[in-house]
Amino acid sequence: MSNNTTTKQSGGIGFFGLLTVLFIGLKLTGYIAWSWWWVLAPLWLPIVILVVGILVIAIIAGFATKTKAVKKKKALDAAINRNKMN
Repeated sequence: MSNNTTTKQSGGIGFFGLLTVLFIGLKLTGYIAWSWWWVLAPLWLPIVILVVGILVIAIIAGFATKTKAVKKKKALDAAINRNKMN
């Protein structure tokens, strides 16, 4: 029996890795005079954008949950007040 297994490998450096290598090369050859923070930005900037996006989504979800809870409480209070009047 032959074992027919295929493995898929993602290869390559990727866009941000290539951009980082390009920026480092430009910095070391003197073509750009940027700070090293900006030269290495393709490494950390996508992570920062992802974290900020997750925080924004969490804040929006928190407000939505709070709004639902307030609406439920108001409906419950209204039902209790109706029962007291009857």
